[in-house]
Amino acid sequence: MKSKTTNLNVANYRSVIRAAAILILTMIYGGLCAQTVSISPKTGNVISALSYGSEQHEAGYGGAWVHNQLPMTLLNSDESTLTDNGLMAKHANNVGVVDGYMVFVSGAKSTTINHMSLSLPKGYRFTSYKIVMDYASNSATQSTFKEMNSSFSSTLASVSVKQNDKGVVIQRTSLNASDMGNILYFKQEHLENELARVKITSFVVTFECTEKFNENLKPGVTTLTSGVSCLALPFQTQRVDLGPIKQETKNDYASYKYTYTKVKDLKADFLLYESTYKKCLREE
Repeated sequence: MKSKTTNLNVANYRSVIRAAAILILTMIYGGLCAQTVSISPKTGNVISALSYGSEQHEAGYGGAWVHNQLPMTLLNSDESTLTDNGLMAKHANNVGVVDGYMVFVSGAKSTTINHMSLSLPKGYRFTSYKIVMDYASNSATQSTFKEMNSSFSSTLASVSVKQNDKGVVIQRTSLNASDMGNILYFKQEHLENELARVKITSFVVTFECTEKFNENLKPGVTTLTSGVSCLALPFQTQRVDLGPIKQETKNDYASYKYTYTKVKDLKADFLLYESTYKKCLREE
């Protein structure tokens, strides 16, 4: 007696995967489509990063800003290095809250530059942003604030924020479906070996649900007790999980901090399955 078992062909399920992705992300982050969001101390929290030894730990400053309700995260770094999922890898405490306003600071050396990633999960994309900033009263030098591409090799928009400047605007609006994704990248340059700070008086973004996103899926291991054919396809959602947040003291400053090396990208699985059947062929 011989038996045949149905084989699952991933290629035949591409449309199913796309539909499932949209459905899953809509269920998890439902109600997020076509929104305008303000990034400020009122809509989110700045959280201090328990970072490397030479990193500053100043009251009110952190490595991440996290929205109170939406899965939106702003990460800061002194380096352009990214994780495999496209977010800042080594966090620095370059975003703060001073007198109710968000402040970005770029390092004491001209070669220490603040890099930022602002992210939403896959399945969404930014459609515009507008940042209005002043030269901060405690800044020691001017800044050049730029929107960058994902490799920080090309400038998409740029403004200078000089001493006594107020209301400087950097903005961009998406003109097609591919010129903005679910992550925006910014850089704050300065020429002097001094701390450069800008006060953010307004930071507004718009975003929308996307019809689809592309994902390279590789089969994982799935164990089910029932008689079904099942294929697990793990993928990264690009939703940030900062990991444990606990009170720590660094450079005589005690605050609740996260450890940047423990930051994770929340993962999910597509589970494709079908009932197993066997055709028994009797040989004479």
